[in-house]
Amino acid sequence: MAQAVKLKDAYKMMTEVWVDEERRVLGVRFADGVQGEIPLQELKHAEKLDLRRVELPNPYVVFLGVQGEEEPVGIPWDFARFYCDPKYAEKVRQGQGRERRALAQNVKRLRSQRGWTQRELARRSRVSRITISRIENENEPAPRVETLERLAEAFGVSLAELFRDSAE
Repeated sequence: MAQAVKLKDAYKMMTEVWVDEERRVLGVRFADGVQGEIPLQELKHAEKLDLRRVELPNPYVVFLGVQGEEEPVGIPWDFARFYCDPKYAEKVRQGQGRERRALAQNVKRLRSQRGWTQRELARRSRVSRITISRIENENEPAPRVETLERLAEAFGVSLAELFRDSAE
């Protein structure tokens, strides 16, 4: 007997992408028909994007070329969905409150345990002191993955540890 395997959230995956160079947006269509646009200035290396190099090798990530670099910028489906689907964005925002609180508490705790000031953490992590302050005060809505990786590396912990709920 054949067994079917269903991919969770597959209806949210990307099926088509396009670039409108004039308006500087990346258009995305999803399997469930939702479509929208991502302003290119929201993307890493926005000023250096090579808009002729756009690839959708699978439904999970779209790649945009970067001028002068071999490695393209990858845009995961959930990032794209956030910009293109207000209902999905609202669900994410609702969950972010808990995550933002856990991140703030953990960054403060880890920094205090080491006796570091925000300025010292900024130096060690190569993240601006202002960004660290905003994270600790829950005023940084969506820190970049690169920022979180730098903080985790400076503390010598995993990304998961930065988000671990202290109530667990």
